[in-house]
Amino acid sequence: MNKVDASPVSNDRLVWMRRDIERRFGFAGARYTRVGSVLPGLIAAAITVALFGSFVAIGSNPIVDMFIRRGWTPPVIVFFSVWSMLILWFKRAKLKLQQKTLRLRVMPDQIDFVLSVDRVSEVLHRLYEVCDDPKRFVLLHRIEVGLSNARNLSRVVDLGEILRTQSEHDESVMETSFNLIRGLVWAIPILGFIGTVSGLSIAIGGFGRVLSQTEDPSKLIGALQGVTGGLATAFETTLLALMAALLVQMTMTFQKKQEEEFLDECTEYCQREVLSRIAHSDAGDVTTETKPQPAAAGSIQDDESGFAPVEVIQEGEADAVVIDGPIVSE
Repeated sequence: MNKVDASPVSNDRLVWMRRDIERRFGFAGARYTRVGSVLPGLIAAAITVALFGSFVAIGSNPIVDMFIRRGWTPPVIVFFSVWSMLILWFKRAKLKLQQKTLRLRVMPDQIDFVLSVDRVSEVLHRLYEVCDDPKRFVLLHRIEVGLSNARNLSRVVDLGEILRTQSEHDESVMETSFNLIRGLVWAIPILGFIGTVSGLSIAIGGFGRVLSQTEDPSKLIGALQGVTGGLATAFETTLLALMAALLVQMTMTFQKKQEEEFLDECTEYCQREVLSRIAHSDAGDVTTETKPQPAAAGSIQDDESGFAPVEVIQEGEADAVVIDGPIVSE
């Protein structure tokens, strides 16, 4: 009688079409933890417009002035920062959905179940029982690819190598999913430097106009106060950009760490739930070695010392040993 494994797992069927966060907003969802750029970009643009609209309504104060009176760079910095944070938030939601697959049971419940070529189809059928589309999930797609190739090759023992190759591909997909955020993190400080250079050029131009318009020292000092004030505020754009880039970079680092840990958990799951069930003695996977049989009576035996083969005559048939070849003396 087969025993049922009592380890805690989830029997809920994962329906990607209903649970993916991008699908909930009516957009085509990307695979795994990838996030499309359109939906977060639209939301970021709306948030940026609403934020700067509220700044205008608040009126002038030191904090508001740093955003609305420093040229065009602060709005772009805010837009890029919010865009990046929204992508990371979407990735976090997608990762939580992917982590649910670690609680699923894709193998039959019998403890003594052995995975062989004949039973691969049974496991593949079970994948579609626990979710609607395995290729949308990192873990389930990895198992599906491995089992499908093992079935086509008729060699279950090669499943470990196939899963290892698919694992490397999943890591590459995870790395590329952060490319847009890396680009935005690079662009945010550059925008801050552009704003600073622009402010410096305006301040230096104003300093030149002051010198050309007056020669009275008292008037010159009063005019220069406005110029030096412009120099101080010119660096606020760099300060804003560096703070925003730091926030996005740290959030991205934590998110990437969680995704790397998830991939490690997928590898452990495959080792524990799939590879440990392989039938290593499955027919066609193990080469049978033929053991040497003892020589029968009257057979010809090869002398390991290099002498010619000798035919052994049983007692009663002859009183001598017949040598088929010449004996070479040392």
